[in-house]
Amino acid sequence: MVAAVPRVTLAQDRLGPVIALITSLAQGDLHPDLPVIDGDPELEAVVLGLQMLAEELAATRTAMSERTTELEALNNGLTLLNVSSFWQDVTRGVVLLLAVSLDQVRVRLQEK
Repeated sequence: MVAAVPRVTLAQDRLGPVIALITSLAQGDLHPDLPVIDGDPELEAVVLGLQMLAEELAATRTAMSERTTELEALNNGLTLLNVSSFWQDVTRGVVLLLAVSLDQVRVRLQEK
């Protein structure tokens, strides 16, 4: 008796590049090479959605990097001014509370 070898269907062939794209996004590559999928609108929609997700993640990463740089500049400035560690913590806390409060006000104003 000959063992049956499972055949790879055309749909499975087309899912391979999409799975590779998802894997590269999960590994942190936010600018992956997008696969070209001809003739399958559902998979093209999935690839487009993943591309949009990657762009949003890249924008979020950039924004967080900018905010971190701003906080580091504040820390360096307070250190150079010989501010005690207690007041450095107080200052960072006030800045973070102010940033979160202003963001909440901005979000509520956009909802109206």
